[in-house]
Amino acid sequence: MPFDDGSPFRSDPDVLLTYQVIARIVGSPGLRGERITVRVQNRVVILLGTVRSAAARLEAASRARATPGIEDVCDRLAGPAAPELFDEMVAGLEHPAVVEPAWTYGHTLVMVGTTLTLAAMIWLMTIA
Repeated sequence: MPFDDGSPFRSDPDVLLTYQVIARIVGSPGLRGERITVRVQNRVVILLGTVRSAAARLEAASRARATPGIEDVCDRLAGPAAPELFDEMVAGLEHPAVVEPAWTYGHTLVMVGTTLTLAAMIWLMTIA
């Protein structure tokens, strides 16, 4: 591994983690030819660049995430987005018909009118 020679970068774990993540990405046949930049800050990998497929995007993120010492991955790769689990779940659901609310504006006016009429009748009964 690099930096085992006593260089000042040996004490910075982010430099070593960056090297390890790059080695994992470069070693993947599925990521050959992709333009990916790797940055590590406080044990968080930031993936930048452009990929040609959602599969490449997922593979780069999973290889970074599988690197020992990495706490999180921020995927800022441009290209086709990987489908999210939520989107896949919702796509299989049927959309229900639009349901009218139980109370509409018209019902509210009828209720207000009825209440005012009752109040007026009670008031008239008290003055008569």
